[in-house]
Amino acid sequence: MQGRWLIAAMAAMALLTGCHRQRPAYGHFVHTPTAGWTATDTLCYCVTLPAGTLPDKQRSDYRLELCLRSDSRYTRTGLTLQVVQQLDTVSRRRVAFPMSDKRGRSYGSGIAVRQQRRQLAIVSMSPEDTLRLRITPDIEPDNTLHGITDVGLLLTRR
Repeated sequence: MQGRWLIAAMAAMALLTGCHRQRPAYGHFVHTPTAGWTATDTLCYCVTLPAGTLPDKQRSDYRLELCLRSDSRYTRTGLTLQVVQQLDTVSRRRVAFPMSDKRGRSYGSGIAVRQQRRQLAIVSMSPEDTLRLRITPDIEPDNTLHGITDVGLLLTRR
């Protein structure tokens, strides 16, 4: 009898913790050029909150994450991206993605295409705001990156 209660309690806890995960308010991926990503190729994002996300003129905090997808053609051990973010002010930062360890094992999740996430910032937005981002690879101008397939943004309410 006690075993049944224990199993029921564990099942209820699993259901409650599984339902807690927040769905992104915004999620969008942009493909990099198929011929390879160069230092002059800029990926641009204009992020607005979907209608009905928040009541008019109300602000809320969101976690902004940068996502990177790569395939087996990417042979380097890391990648740094330059991110220019504009909401109320303009900020610039470099975001590092370690791609593999010293033994060549890839980081991230997935099989054919690996995906990694990095938190960029916590932003406070209202439905009237537009968050603009520009992303470029931090590489020499004459280099071309092969194997980076997509770069995306996720915005999740805190």
